[in-house]
Amino acid sequence: MRFALSASPTIVSLLLTAAASASATTGSSTLVISEFRTRGPNGANDEFIELYNRSAAPVSIDGWKVMRSPGTVGAPSQVAQIPANTTIVPGGFFLLTNMGTYGYSGKVAPDLTYTGGIDDNGGIAVLDTSNEVVDQVGMSAGTAYFEATPLAPMTANVNQSYERNFGGCYPDQDTDNNLQNFRFNG
Repeated sequence: MRFALSASPTIVSLLLTAAASASATTGSSTLVISEFRTRGPNGANDEFIELYNRSAAPVSIDGWKVMRSPGTVGAPSQVAQIPANTTIVPGGFFLLTNMGTYGYSGKVAPDLTYTGGIDDNGGIAVLDTSNEVVDQVGMSAGTAYFEATPLAPMTANVNQSYERNFGGCYPDQDTDNNLQNFRFNG
């Protein structure tokens, strides 16, 4: 015996909207990776990672870690640990740059430097002091760090980056889908 469910178009619409809202993710409510690159004009070490406080309150990032993951085989490793007494004000940024050989070529002074590169097809994550992922982005499905659909790897030695949508001073979109949240600047 088959049962037929009949509902008005309004009820069906409300049910679909509720289901979509329940499955939608809101991403990080505090800190996001706002812009990054894995290679630039100076090559594979010409990279940076920019963090953004999207909340209305200061965020203390003392002891937080920025991690990298290779694109295929290998375990994640630490890029940098944020030093004590580091807070990002609401709407503020924090810039990490690679200081290795032929490193960061940008003009903005970094807040923190690191050595050791991020794979072009790898991933980047920010972990809080409990080692919980706060935000992550990846350039392949083989990396440990990415959200929903990864981005394409950067392979050219040019001035390029991935920037969160609605970038500039308000990189505020975070739906936990890298392909939807970032745009390529190249």
